Amino acid sequence: MLQGSTSHFQPYIESRGSAGVSTSNFQHQTSNLLPLLVAIYNRSFEEANIGTLQHIVEMLETHRIGMVFYKDFYERLQPHVTFNTPPRLFTGNRDLPANTDMLFSLGGDGTMLDTISFVGNSNIPLIGINLGRLGFLAAIPVEEVDDAILSLVRGSYTLEKRSLLHLDSSTTLPTR
Repeated sequence: MLQGSTSHFQPYIESRGSAGVSTSNFQHQTSNLLPLLVAIYNRSFEEANIGTLQHIVEMLETHRIGMVFYKDFYERLQPHVTFNTPPRLFTGNRDLPANTDMLFSLGGDGTMLDTISFVGNSNIPLIGINLGRLGFLAAIPVEEVDDAILSLVRGSYTLEKRSLLHLDSSTTLPTR
């Protein structure tokens, strides 16, 4: 017997850069003069990305965006990247702050899929920054990181809702 369920989540935002597209069904906290908080996840730290990662941290700090890092990633990153203020840390969905405005998934599509487990049904939007070669889900290339962060600060982006399908089976399913 197969049982399926669908839950809705927001896996990523589509940055519109400096052109500024009005938001769709989204009102972020800057209207309340509260600082933005971004969670950051990466599963496979590579030293080749240190320059990009330092730049992302500097951009977020410049715009006074609070950061909460996945603990394992932060421990691997910390010896290589300078932080003005040590970020908060999280280890899973239970300690991801409820006031997180966005979760940055740094990597490829596999990393983006891993990131979904942290947000669950919390409606925290994801943004996939592609540090690899090809990204369908992690669609923002490194060259557009500045525009993506500026879009976040301005609130000039569009949320795309996606569905997540969960399947349970009492029979063994064939594999390829």
